[in-house]
Amino acid sequence: MNNTDFKLPQSISLWQSLVVIFALLLGGCIAILPIEYSAVVVILGVIGVLSAITPFSALALALIIAPLRTLIQTESAIQLPLDVGQIGAIFFVGAWVAHAIIHKRRLGQFLYSPLYPPIIIFTLVAGLGVFYAPSLGSWLTEWLKWVLILVLIVLITLACRYNRRWEWVLFALIGAGAGQAIVGLYTFVGGSGADHLRIFPDRGFFRAFGSFGQPNPFGGFMGLLAPLAIMAMVGYGNRTWHLWRKNPKLAQITLFACGFYGLASTLMSIALIASWSRGAWLGLGVALLLSLIHI
Repeated sequence: MNNTDFKLPQSISLWQSLVVIFALLLGGCIAILPIEYSAVVVILGVIGVLSAITPFSALALALIIAPLRTLIQTESAIQLPLDVGQIGAIFFVGAWVAHAIIHKRRLGQFLYSPLYPPIIIFTLVAGLGVFYAPSLGSWLTEWLKWVLILVLIVLITLACRYNRRWEWVLFALIGAGAGQAIVGLYTFVGGSGADHLRIFPDRGFFRAFGSFGQPNPFGGFMGLLAPLAIMAMVGYGNRTWHLWRKNPKLAQITLFACGFYGLASTLMSIALIASWSRGAWLGLGVALLLSLIHI
């Protein structure tokens, strides 16, 4: 063979180096660990690769697993140092930083949002609770949630400023809500066996609670997302109407989005009613009224 037939690359990028290292570690874990643990490693590896390609994968994962907090705390044999929602949010922050380093982007970017002032003021006021909190650890755990929310708002604002990327965040958020709605409707027809949540003594229906463990937080979650899904359905439907003659292919995509948000809003609205949470009912009514006023 001629020495010129094969040449090593003169330089290897950071991304290529990380891929090689990751592949070696993944292969080693699969070779050593039992099959069930290997499957978990493969799943986590795929999530890690997707998150390195785009942080939106990590954000979608955080949105999906966050509502599983109560279920994991009550059913898992492993006690996590933080709840699964916080772990998912921290993973998203880490994926964002890793993505920025790999693609050589500045980490100190800032884009103003009108959401910042109220969240910052609320976080500072909540921080005053340290002076009368009976447990410093409990106060810090709750207060850091709001700090993490502020960090997430900053990162999502930066991530969604180009190419309508907010649509992917909306899709993941409503998708997570629709999944919870399906679980909630399953518990409504008796899938959970929670007799203390039976709505009528002589009926086989129970207050829906999804994976939240309690109907009221589940109803609140549905109440937050159902109006958003309804307005997304209206928005994409209106966009489809205007695009149908000008750009039929793009209109088909927006029609699919309209159908998805229509189905999701229907599932979440029914699940919200099934939660039997009167506060959530009231919140949904007020949200829809305000949305109709601003249309």
